[in-house]
Amino acid sequence: MVFSTDVLEEGIDVPRCNIVVRFDPIKTMCSFIQSKGRARDQSAIFHVIDVDNEFSKRQYNYLEMEKLLKTVRMIL
Repeated sequence: MVFSTDVLEEGIDVPRCNIVVRFDPIKTMCSFIQSKGRARDQSAIFHVIDVDNEFSKRQYNYLEMEKLLKTVRMIL
């Protein structure tokens, strides 16, 4: 079992992470994608403790943007 701060959002690969619990508010789309991306396994759990309903206010937009980003293909 590993516990971490938001430092694991970016730059550190965690290959076997099956649960992510956010104790702090998610304030940006980037933060949402990075932290949710740590729960890679199909049976993984991503949970946000949202005391002041900040995430709830943004959740729909984040999920819609995530769907849109999955459809975009980069052309280099």
